[in-house]
Amino acid sequence: MVLFDSVNAIKVVLQSAFRDIDAKATAQRKIFDMKQGHRSLTTFLPEWYATAKLTEWDSEALIAHLRRALHDDITWRLSLTKGKDTPTDLTQFMDLIRTCDSECRQLDANYFKKNASGSTKHGGRVPAPAKTPLTTPNDSGDSMDLSAITWGAEDVASGRRPKTDAERAARKAYCTKHGLCHWCSSDKHRSLNCDTAPWRTEKE
Repeated sequence: MVLFDSVNAIKVVLQSAFRDIDAKATAQRKIFDMKQGHRSLTTFLPEWYATAKLTEWDSEALIAHLRRALHDDITWRLSLTKGKDTPTDLTQFMDLIRTCDSECRQLDANYFKKNASGSTKHGGRVPAPAKTPLTTPNDSGDSMDLSAITWGAEDVASGRRPKTDAERAARKAYCTKHGLCHWCSSDKHRSLNCDTAPWRTEKE
């Protein structure tokens, strides 16, 4: 016959016996609600991964949950990666996420404090990085602020083409700042190597 000194001692034994069974089910429920929100990736990712390991799910399922939980700015950068280049292994996918996070922080060290994904479901919104103000000389020779004419991530995502010289200048400034092709806005090549650019198609 086993005697216990107190009720707490009994609880400790019971928790020790059933902890592993409960941990798996608890982790599977918890991971559905985990979001990066306004936290930095360095804070969120270790916590998420600790929970993910307890679920015993495969990489494919965990990647799907992680993608849904990330800040919008990171998911936007992930969308620029071609499908065949996206890792299917969880560890490699997290390395890619860290790279995306680093790129976001280069533009805005506190990006995660803005435009966070929703608390229930990621809407796939395209983040709007800071837009570059433009200036042009007026008749007096002074610079005139054209900050009202801007070009951002929404314009790139929609595929809209600039219609005025001011819009073309704004688009060029945005693409230059973010390392994108000035013609098709891809981050995989530069304008001189763009297969869809008119100067390439005319040569062919």
